[in-house]
Amino acid sequence: KDLEQWVLDQGADAGYLNTDALFMLATGNPELQGYVRRIVYGMIAGRDPSAPIEPTKAGKSWSNSAEAILLGEYFLATGDRHVLPYLKHACDRLAATQHKGEGGWRHNFPGGAHYGLIPNAGIPGVMGMYFATQAGLVIDMDSYALGLKHFREKKAETGFLIYGLGGCERPVPNPFDPEGFAAGRLDSYNGGLSAAGILMRFSGEYRAAHLCSLISAYAWNNTFGGHGGNFWNNFWTPIGAHDHGKKAFINFWKNYSWYRELNRMYDGSIIQHESGG
Repeated sequence: KDLEQWVLDQGADAGYLNTDALFMLATGNPELQGYVRRIVYGMIAGRDPSAPIEPTKAGKSWSNSAEAILLGEYFLATGDRHVLPYLKHACDRLAATQHKGEGGWRHNFPGGAHYGLIPNAGIPGVMGMYFATQAGLVIDMDSYALGLKHFREKKAETGFLIYGLGGCERPVPNPFDPEGFAAGRLDSYNGGLSAAGILMRFSGEYRAAHLCSLISAYAWNNTFGGHGGNFWNNFWTPIGAHDHGKKAFINFWKNYSWYRELNRMYDGSIIQHESGG
């Protein structure tokens, strides 16, 4: 309730990568759903869902993914069909900017700066594609399948997910370190593995989902850092732990809540982005 009020006090905006909007939607609080609708309609107001897509001008992967996941979640929660053409266009932009060889996403378009593929930039977009299929939209299914394959093979299915291009794979899972397991020091790879596990559950890859959620559930003492900051660690890792079941989620928070309380500010907000590396 404190966080709900804080979001309202700040103007009930979308937040970083639409995460405040997703938070308000997820609460199920009827008082907040009007704000989510305002955010969604404000976001699509400047979009033409029939506009042609030029890959070099289709926007950053981060933004396209954030748009796709919010529109998809919003439609499934509300049944508001007005947003469906815009969800399709977001998915089409993601397909146009996907690395066709590997299946992941860079910061920008595939032929841009030679920076590696970034899991946290692409996974929410593939989730948006999944939501689009659930809504009955016709999207680029080859792109969707390639995205799933990219995050599954020798990555989610073996508990390993780093950013980069080429060779970023692990054919066989590493043995768990008993001391690291007991201390909650398993690695969700800045939350990317947690998000990938949720995507795997969406797509029916339950063994991969189980492994990723297990790792997330025992990463409660390892969310303090992350490449570019630990925002994604603190956003996705708890959700990944929740995916492993109620008891695992409760155990995660028993060991994790002290850290989040230390991040709590005087106004009720929580520091979400720190410790870049």
